[in-house]
Amino acid sequence: DTVLLGRIRSVELDQVSKSRKTGLTEEAILTVSIDFEWKDLRSGKSIVKRQSFTGNGLFVPSQPSSEPVELGRFAVVQQLAHEVVDELRAPW
Repeated sequence: DTVLLGRIRSVELDQVSKSRKTGLTEEAILTVSIDFEWKDLRSGKSIVKRQSFTGNGLFVPSQPSSEPVELGRFAVVQQLAHEVVDELRAPW
């Protein structure tokens, strides 16, 4: 009866902090911006439509943690999923 459409608008990886000794990244943040629309297929009308909806995922690639960028990806996807669902619930 409905469809949820989405598009990734942008993905950015930024340095949050760096080591004073080595100059290497200690903390990094992955920022993902999406557009999404929830449509009623019977009427063709939008129930919810958002543009440039943004989420962030922080990870620590430096020693001793050595977290991979996939951890940041996982964190940002989880955050966006929760926030999109919250947005979908709002009109009800």
